[in-house]
Amino acid sequence: MNHPLHQVLPKDLKPKKKFGQNFLTDESVLNKIADSASIVPTSCVVEIGPGTGLLTNHLLQRARKVLAYEIDADLVRLLSDRYRNDSKLVLKRQDVLLAKLEEDCLDVFGKDANVLVVANLPYYITTPIIMKLLTSNVMFQSITIMMQKEVARRVCASPKSKDYGYLSVVCQYHGKTRVLFDVGREAFVPSPDVESSIVQITPHQINPYTPGSEAFFIQFLKAAFHQKRKTLSNNLERLGVSKKAIQEILIQQGLSTKARGEELSVAELLDLSNHLEMLFR
Repeated sequence: MNHPLHQVLPKDLKPKKKFGQNFLTDESVLNKIADSASIVPTSCVVEIGPGTGLLTNHLLQRARKVLAYEIDADLVRLLSDRYRNDSKLVLKRQDVLLAKLEEDCLDVFGKDANVLVVANLPYYITTPIIMKLLTSNVMFQSITIMMQKEVARRVCASPKSKDYGYLSVVCQYHGKTRVLFDVGREAFVPSPDVESSIVQITPHQINPYTPGSEAFFIQFLKAAFHQKRKTLSNNLERLGVSKKAIQEILIQQGLSTKARGEELSVAELLDLSNHLEMLFR
């Protein structure tokens, strides 16, 4: 069942393009998202961009507490009025990219809470939000998020596939990724120009990868995938290392001197990064 927009948004409010507002109104999809997140009565949920509160309804029914970040002042007023008697919801009018997630979660949920993320992300800032979540000091149990189908394929891509790149490696370095299901345009009001997918990232509780320096690894990855058609020995010169030195390390690692970034697994890329980093010490 799709909720008509007039049932969830007052007549004086319209979806704002500047915030990338496409409201998910299909009840079956909303329910499926909440079920996929495996929320239990002790779960605490961070929701990003609650919009009109349709997904929030499902989260509040399942979770102990919900912390929602909404940037639109009009929707904050709407949600504040709609949930004024529900103590399980803590609503913050804030850009999540500027939020202090660890402080907020500790303040709202308390210490050692079982924290999940469930969100229908604004497509224009999907990647920065994912990076914010993965690099925060909050140990999320899982991150279940709606995003553009094309981005979802990149997040979950395997080595040697056309979608595999910087975003794939960073996400898979931090956790296990999988596409749960796709969502058609008809599930939204207004209908977006792109197809959507629900992706779940399960962060590593103990990271199996050991970087010499995580900051250098990120710098390395940006260089490695700078131009996908170029070889690693060409791209990695951006780090200030000679092509000859890079090729020698590739040979030491049992890799071709003509190898490209998209051909290597997360572990292989990290190993290469660690060896390159030693040249700067």
